[in-house]
Amino acid sequence: MHPLFLITPLAMMLSTGIAIAKPDKLTRIMGFGGVCSDCDLSKKNLSGANMNGASFPRSDFTAADLSNAKLRGSNFSRAIFRRADLSGSSATGSNFSWADFSGATLDNMNGNGNNFSRATLNGAKGKSADLVAANFSYAKLLGTSFQDAEFSYSNFSNTDFSGAKLNEARFEMSNLSFVNFGASDLSNVEFNRVDLQNARFDNTLLTGVVFTEAFLPGADLSKARGLTAEQFASACGDSKTRLPEGLSLADCNTISWSKQFTRINDNAASFNQSRFGNMRNQDVLTIHKETKRALNEGRRALLEAGRALAVTLENPNLENLTGQQNLSVPSKSTLLQQHQQRSLDRIIRSLTKLRLSSGAAQSEIDQAIIELKKAQEIMKQKNQDMEIAVK
Repeated sequence: MHPLFLITPLAMMLSTGIAIAKPDKLTRIMGFGGVCSDCDLSKKNLSGANMNGASFPRSDFTAADLSNAKLRGSNFSRAIFRRADLSGSSATGSNFSWADFSGATLDNMNGNGNNFSRATLNGAKGKSADLVAANFSYAKLLGTSFQDAEFSYSNFSNTDFSGAKLNEARFEMSNLSFVNFGASDLSNVEFNRVDLQNARFDNTLLTGVVFTEAFLPGADLSKARGLTAEQFASACGDSKTRLPEGLSLADCNTISWSKQFTRINDNAASFNQSRFGNMRNQDVLTIHKETKRALNEGRRALLEAGRALAVTLENPNLENLTGQQNLSVPSKSTLLQQHQQRSLDRIIRSLTKLRLSSGAAQSEIDQAIIELKKAQEIMKQKNQDMEIAVK
């Protein structure tokens, strides 16, 4: 029998309703994984628990403390995490489909290749969450707050973000088709090479948003707030795209890069076909492949950002920097400075999370972090000097 289906002492205790007095003992037991369907873990202290390779479908984690827990390769389909604290937790290749995270705290949660399809995250908070290569299709995220979150390489098709606070979040190479951003705050969000077909932006704040190679056929931005012509310099739409009066878009049929979105949609479909609740070996290999691809893309992005940083330090001329990066972004210098600072912050955070088996390689990473922090201070000083000079 597969070890995933072995019933642990924890499952037996919970099924018989025996109370557990010591949270540290519970945490150790959780490290063995196992199966515990429909279990009541509400208000339990599971901080730092290792729930790896486990199965907890329909279990109740309401108001539980799961901070810094490890939830890797596990099944939490239809589980309840209302008002639970998952801050600092990590999850990779886990199934949260149809789960309820209403009012939960996901600040600094990180992981790759997780399935949140049709999950409910209304009112959840996830500041600086890092959830790449994830499937959020048909999920409900009404009134959520995911400020400065990283959602690259993910599938958000048909997701409802109504009333959400997503300012300074990052979406790259993601499927955002048919998403509802109504009444949301998307100020300073980065939409890099994303599919926004038929997305809705009713009364949405889009001040400072970067649309880099954004695919907008059928999207409705007619009632969006804070848009400028410069933001659309590297985006395209079609005859069905609706914009505020006075703004226009390039036709996607005339743009060569728009063809890349067929590949993005194919990747999104592969997420939908995964069956995390009953994973076959081939499914596991697919998840690993997608996660590895996302990580490799992330490393390349770090290298590109590093080169851009080098250009910045050598030549603080902002117009020249825009040309070096080959990005069409708003021309205001203050906005560019903000994007540079956020890029540096993300690079440092990503490098800090890396743990390499080679001691020499880890030392190189640690030294790079030190140098980047020094460069960050230099950039801040240069920006301050420029502001003083302008005044």
